[in-house]
Amino acid sequence: MKLQDSIQSIAEGSAPLVSIHNFDVADHSETAVAVTLYTESYNEISEESRMAIENLVLGSFNGILKENISIDVECTER
Repeated sequence: MKLQDSIQSIAEGSAPLVSIHNFDVADHSETAVAVTLYTESYNEISEESRMAIENLVLGSFNGILKENISIDVECTER
């Protein structure tokens, strides 16, 4: 939950959903993290925000591989 809150502060105006797969407390090399940012179509998520989210995930899971992190943006309609 704290990770989602931190991501929301980086990508303001979005509602993040974080999914963690293959989590192993001792070895994070197989851990995969998928971040989906639900946002209005007018709210663009910058490349800087994406990089900040990726760095946050890398720092949260010591040893996770960069290629095991995905960040997707889903536009929501009102």
